[in-house]
Amino acid sequence: ACGRLGGEGRRGGGSLPRSAPANVRVVGGAGREGAPTLRMAAGDSPSECHADPAGAVEVAAVTLDAWRRGSGARPPNFVKIDAEGSDAAVLRGGAATLARYRPCIHLSLHGERQRRECAELLAAWGYRVTSIDPEQSAETSSEWVAEPA
Repeated sequence: ACGRLGGEGRRGGGSLPRSAPANVRVVGGAGREGAPTLRMAAGDSPSECHADPAGAVEVAAVTLDAWRRGSGARPPNFVKIDAEGSDAAVLRGGAATLARYRPCIHLSLHGERQRRECAELLAAWGYRVTSIDPEQSAETSSEWVAEPA
């Protein structure tokens, strides 16, 4: 299925090393259907931000489903989501792609409300959720792997 993630297998920051496979893409955006831009506000540290209508920074926004329709790209077999509190919105924005192609998902969760909403969505779509950290349960972990059941 998805295999184990972690350690050197994890990549973040919106870029990939030169050694990354040619079929891996970082796609920026956020999970709001029909919204060409999204406003972002600063978070608790200089490296954090979150969606906020009053935010000072405007970024391009695209849902996974809209990106798939518009790009003509092959369906994903793996999706990494780290959306700083918009986690469930990103999942909802990819509902058709996730239902049809059933990719594995690495989800970074931000808060208890997001954990609840994401768990409900993924369960309804037939995904099994586990913690990326074998020492933590999915109920306490902020990093999940979701695999089609």
